[in-house]
Amino acid sequence: SDVLSDSNGLQRRLTESFYKAQANKMIENANNQDSARLRSLRGKGAGAWLDAIPSSQKFALSSSICVLAASLRLGLPMPLPHWATQCDCGKSLDCEGYHLLTCKTGRGGRACLVP
Repeated sequence: SDVLSDSNGLQRRLTESFYKAQANKMIENANNQDSARLRSLRGKGAGAWLDAIPSSQKFALSSSICVLAASLRLGLPMPLPHWATQCDCGKSLDCEGYHLLTCKTGRGGRACLVP
């Protein structure tokens, strides 16, 4: 057996172990909101929408929804429309999108972004 061959998946196991340790370190050092976001990214199917091909145009995501979803996933400020400053519930919208995800009035944020 060649020492450099990876017939037992050693490289894959070492790489997985390294990335899991890095992810755990990021979660430990993050604030509560970012920690929750990072943990949710590890959930089964959390990134499936990135690979999905819509079976019909009615299931296609608009460019603006894709930008919002990617911004939330990456922890980047969300480019909210200039008119979207306050939710129906009366609270101010944050550019991180946390209010959109937790508002009971906003039906998961949808009503917050409808002018």
